[in-house]
Amino acid sequence: MMRAIAILLIALAAVSTAVPDMVEDVEPMMHSGEDLTLVQSDAQTTISKMKKKGATEKDCQNLAEKTCKEVEVEVRTDQALVNRQKTGRHCMSLGVKAERRAHLHWRRTKTTHHNMRRKVTIAYHKRVTISSQTYSSLRHGKCGFVFNSRSYRTVRATYIRAKRIEMTWRGRVSEAWKAYLRMKSIRIRQQHRCHCSTKAALERVWRIVTNKKRKARQVKAYAKCKMMQCVLKGTKLSSGVCKGVLKIVRKKTLYHVTRRTNCSRHAYKRAGAKPVVYQHCNFGGYKKVLHHSTDWVKKLGIRNDDLSSIKVPKGKCVTLYEHHKFRGKHWKICGPRNVKCFVHHRNGGIRGNWNDKVSSIKVTSVNHRVYHERKSKVIRERKGKHDERTQKARVRERRAKESKAKERQNKERSKKREVKAKEGRAKAKERHDKAVKRERAAKAQERRSKELRHKERTSKHRERVNKQVVRKRSFRCGTRVVTSNHAGVIRVAPHRGYTMTGGGMINNYRHWNARAGFEEMMPEGGNYRCDMGFGAGRLNCYSQSCTMHGGITCRTWSRRLRRSGVMTVSVGAGYTLTGGGIYNHYRHFNARSGFEESFPQGNAWRGDMGFGWGDFTVYARGCKASYGRLHCITRTGPRNANWAQASCPAGYQLTGCGINNHYRHFNHLSGFEATHPSGNKCSCDSGFGRGRNTCYARCCKVV
Repeated sequence: MMRAIAILLIALAAVSTAVPDMVEDVEPMMHSGEDLTLVQSDAQTTISKMKKKGATEKDCQNLAEKTCKEVEVEVRTDQALVNRQKTGRHCMSLGVKAERRAHLHWRRTKTTHHNMRRKVTIAYHKRVTISSQTYSSLRHGKCGFVFNSRSYRTVRATYIRAKRIEMTWRGRVSEAWKAYLRMKSIRIRQQHRCHCSTKAALERVWRIVTNKKRKARQVKAYAKCKMMQCVLKGTKLSSGVCKGVLKIVRKKTLYHVTRRTNCSRHAYKRAGAKPVVYQHCNFGGYKKVLHHSTDWVKKLGIRNDDLSSIKVPKGKCVTLYEHHKFRGKHWKICGPRNVKCFVHHRNGGIRGNWNDKVSSIKVTSVNHRVYHERKSKVIRERKGKHDERTQKARVRERRAKESKAKERQNKERSKKREVKAKEGRAKAKERHDKAVKRERAAKAQERRSKELRHKERTSKHRERVNKQVVRKRSFRCGTRVVTSNHAGVIRVAPHRGYTMTGGGMINNYRHWNARAGFEEMMPEGGNYRCDMGFGAGRLNCYSQSCTMHGGITCRTWSRRLRRSGVMTVSVGAGYTLTGGGIYNHYRHFNARSGFEESFPQGNAWRGDMGFGWGDFTVYARGCKASYGRLHCITRTGPRNANWAQASCPAGYQLTGCGINNHYRHFNHLSGFEATHPSGNKCSCDSGFGRGRNTCYARCCKVV
């Protein structure tokens, strides 16, 4: 986007320089009688100077018409440039799909956890059958026949297994909820950046288009060229034709969300202190910072009816509700205030106080000074508008009186003009007939010249379109592979005339030991680099490379992470992601060297190493076409598959492959096997046995 705006601004500057330097940078002219007289004298002076230099009256008239047309074209160009800017409505779809997927995954995980809890309850209440015993065999405190019976041991094993599975799904629900909150934060951040960039782009263009010196130059040039035409044609000074009025450039209306977005430097960051709630009195137990309101405290990780104290900073108000969805009795606390214990605050309920009775919370900001300032500003604006309306009414009344007086004078003058008009009609008709003949001849000549120019433009346009189609169709990609059964780093160079865009790798060593450890799979300069095994490994290294008429330009971006978490690397402005890779710095065969993920995410590459803490570098490969624009999409294979493929649609070329290993336990089922190009597809495999992974293919074309 930024590159397109820069090109438009350069074009705008070129158009502005095309207007002849007939005026200096001055303030816009008012169409009063004195100003029109000055413009007339200036126009007459210019005409006399041109005639002294040998120019004819026709040359002067052509110059005036050309100048007026160029000024009008410049104003239309300004308006077109403003109209081409985006409104920001497209920003509302960014990140929504990923957030919905994360929320759906959380709901499904929560449903499965609920079913597991039901199984635990069923196992807990299952009946145990005790065999019949003789009275003589029964002794006080001797109950081994009960706890050693097959029925009891079977029920106990069923309950323990159900409980273990339920605890596993409880952890998955927690992780799914955290992933949903992360996707929501990413969506908000993406939309905020998009709104701000759209608003900034429009403001930059608007500042250039509405520059005072620029508008003053346009107004004066247009007024002067119109006056020159009137002087050359003999039109009277009072005629409306001599008063050149330019069209106003109107600003494009932004989408209401974009218009209200605060794009100051620290607007997106949460500023100021936040309210904090505590589990026990005297600010004990666990605590939670309240960044926003919630209609159900469990969404923030707080247990229902479990809060006993709160701290509210200055500028914030917190309203506590007895039931969820902001229902029941409520208690509003405005800062600065610290409530040590809810036991001492009554609510009129059954227990009589607010201790352990909070189910939903509202957080609001309070700034009385800003409220009163806004109110006084509105009053001043209303008073100013009223004074303005009163002044306009007085001006209209004065102009009405003046128009009536002018009307009486015009009636008297019209009677005198009628006599002279009859005498001049005959001469005027004769002049008119001659002018019509000249005009018809000029129009015929102009039509012939337009037809010739149209034919030339049509043929040139057809040639340009044909060249564009050939260049776009010339985009193609190929694969090279190098095989090694020894230890060491493998580098695969692209085909001659091609540029590396991505790649992949196959691990040919399928035994679970240090030689199956993942080391690296990444772009390096113009080559793709691979290595497997902490020792002598066996692998196939793939390099995916592309070319087109004029070639493509590619660069590599990278970032390193030395802790637990995911690293996402974006490509630079003007570039489109085509592939990427990951480098594992941790070279010991344990859970920290386990392979987790390396795949495209939007216009960035995402990677993670180590089941827990890891030390790795993520690489992103970005390219741009020499002609047109590189358009890329990401295609995924089936989820949780052992072996799968991701295919590119028709018209797209494969540029890179990625994989996400969903099995996150350090054993033979988490071993890395393959992710590599196969024709116009990506093939992926994980786990020495039945693994679980998702295959990704990055597909591109030139548009």
